[in-house]
Amino acid sequence: LADYAAPEMDRPGQCPNDLTDIYGLGCVLYRLLAGDVPFAGGGVTEKRRRHAGEPIQPLDRLVGIPPSLARLVATMMAKNPGVRVNSARHIAEQLTPLAGESSRKPVSVVALTKDAYLAFLAAPKNPPSPQSTAPQSTAPQSTAPQSTASGQSANADSGVGEMVVAPSVVSTRVAPTKTNRRQTTRLIVGATVVAAIVVGTLLVVMRPDVQPAHGPDSDSDPIAAGQGSHDGADSSGRNSVPSATADATVNAGWVPDDGQSLWRSPTAGRAIVLRYVPRGGQAFAVLRLHQMLEDSEGERMLRAFGPDFLRLVAEWQSAAGVTLDELECLTMVFLPRDNQLPELYFVAQLPSPTDLLQRWEEPAAVTLGSCNAYHRNGWTLSVPADSDGSVFVMGSDDTVREAMELRGAAPPLRRELEQLRMSTDDQRLVNVLLAPNFLFSDGGRLLQGPYAQLLPPLKNLFGDHTRGAAVGLHFDQGRELYLELRMDGAIDEPPTQLSHALEEYLRRLPVDVESFLVSRGAIDPYWQELALKFDNMVEFVCRNVRVGVEGREVVANVSLPKAAGHNLVLGTELALASHRSASIAEQPVTPPPSLRIEEILQTNVTLSFPQQSLEF
Repeated sequence: LADYAAPEMDRPGQCPNDLTDIYGLGCVLYRLLAGDVPFAGGGVTEKRRRHAGEPIQPLDRLVGIPPSLARLVATMMAKNPGVRVNSARHIAEQLTPLAGESSRKPVSVVALTKDAYLAFLAAPKNPPSPQSTAPQSTAPQSTAPQSTASGQSANADSGVGEMVVAPSVVSTRVAPTKTNRRQTTRLIVGATVVAAIVVGTLLVVMRPDVQPAHGPDSDSDPIAAGQGSHDGADSSGRNSVPSATADATVNAGWVPDDGQSLWRSPTAGRAIVLRYVPRGGQAFAVLRLHQMLEDSEGERMLRAFGPDFLRLVAEWQSAAGVTLDELECLTMVFLPRDNQLPELYFVAQLPSPTDLLQRWEEPAAVTLGSCNAYHRNGWTLSVPADSDGSVFVMGSDDTVREAMELRGAAPPLRRELEQLRMSTDDQRLVNVLLAPNFLFSDGGRLLQGPYAQLLPPLKNLFGDHTRGAAVGLHFDQGRELYLELRMDGAIDEPPTQLSHALEEYLRRLPVDVESFLVSRGAIDPYWQELALKFDNMVEFVCRNVRVGVEGREVVANVSLPKAAGHNLVLGTELALASHRSASIAEQPVTPPPSLRIEEILQTNVTLSFPQQSLEF
């Protein structure tokens, strides 16, 4: 079963559902087309690890496999249930055109009921005559009742799908016929498609009471990944979970936008890997800097953090001997220190082997246990022994020594962080993994000066019940900025409770931001234009955030115009840096002369209001 189990089945409390069945069907289809399971070899643990974090070999590399079929299988086997095909009927409709007329006829249509299926299995079969020498097609007669369980006739107009039963064919011995490779390939693809259609149809027949696609929990939030539209409501008054077969015309992997379903992630990578990292990290940030800074939006976003941040970047680049845009990937680790400022540790990956000693200009060498290290600008640097010169680490003597002793193995993480790590996507430009309680203890020391004002809203966001959080950010050469937040709560707390708290937080956030800006007093002319739009920006973001539940994880994501990235960062930076009393209010003010009532009534008053654009 490990060859066909969906990645989410490893999560605690996860039960099989329609999405895990579709993943298993994708594995079956992959084996029929490729001749082997997606991840052959190894034990059960190894297979599960590969199913969760390793992409399949593309089927379109095989001769004769149609690209549309290869894409369908890849979408059925998506690691993230939110982007997986969510309907067996959609699969059958995508496969039917590939089967060919000879594979689809003749057929017999029976009503979509479990009783009909069991009756068909129990019906006596008439064996073919021994004298038969030619293939014959015999379609089983329908033994289904004339009406469904609801008393309605099962036909095309009832909205109920039909089960297609492939004809039985008498096996005969046929003399070998010389065929070319293309004909053989078509036969293989045709047979595979027919088998997949039958299996997919049986999934629909045997699961008439399909559960929500977003997870097994009956109390899960209905705003979930991969759901179509639905007009009903459950007993709580919230929209009920839509049927997985909402729209048969939708392409594989896409569902109609009902205004609530989670946004589709623009990436589908593997989970991030934390190599050359010491034990004890409570917050991690993985940045794909080279790709990020190739885009002008990435540069604007970094500059929006302000001059203090750019000064720290310049100091780090001087110590590392490389610039940020040279790095393929940079991993930052925050390690707690008792009643002290947390310690920073870095893993830097270059796109190709580099003479790092030359970059470091003959640094002072030091031996740390079994590894060689170097001191430069107050940092300890080392090149892992098993790397080719494209990776180096930076930290203190102790953290570098400990990381090198692990010899590239990933350190153990607490349960919530490990579960969230498995849900990350290494194709995104930014991945952040953290334990919220770290922010409110030693980690809070990182937020000093004006940034300390972030602690109360972060406390309101995560509350006391969030045990782990993951943030993802991505943008590309297109026009989309994608943001995602995942939270994992206490084991004894249902995730829907956490999702409702998050929805309430998002509802209040625009009002809180507006109140904060009002408390700043007079707005500095330097950022007045942006300040007048900032609360509208936040309101726009919160209005477009979708919240759902995947397993035990609460997911919130949003798709925004790409320019929103640096505008939101800059607006937050300037709002935090502003003071409650602006300098213009500190100037001595001459009181106006006293006027009589007649003079006041004759005074012309002009009022003007700055336009608050909704555009970013």
